[in-house]
Amino acid sequence: ELQTLQAFYNLVNGRAGLFQYQDKEDNTATLASFGTGAGSTLAFQLVRPMTGTGSNVFIEPVFAPVTAAIFNNSVLQTLGVDYTISTLGVVTFTAAPANGNPLVWTGTYNFYVRFDSDSADFEKIFATALWEIRAVKFSSELF
Repeated sequence: ELQTLQAFYNLVNGRAGLFQYQDKEDNTATLASFGTGAGSTLAFQLVRPMTGTGSNVFIEPVFAPVTAAIFNNSVLQTLGVDYTISTLGVVTFTAAPANGNPLVWTGTYNFYVRFDSDSADFEKIFATALWEIRAVKFSSELF
């Protein structure tokens, strides 16, 4: 495990590199609104609601979608036919959703993160071949 973590840390160049992290407790959107059709707009950023209700809802962009079912006015859309989705979570429809059509999605997502430090302190436990690291810290990145 020590070598695996050290290799990964080196692979992403410590703080310099981004990687995706799946939070087991925060990785799902269910019928989350991500826009309303205007009749001319083709591209919409996936978002997820954070807190609040009504006009007080805080939303956060989803930049690392893993799975996504896209609905235009409650109709399930077909990937590659009705829309495409970029690796940064931008849904682009082949035909602009009609004015007033609600756009929602259900799916899973990861977070883009980076290590907080360029170094990791591994310590040998007693005189054994066991090593430990007390904390591995990383922070979410927004684009």
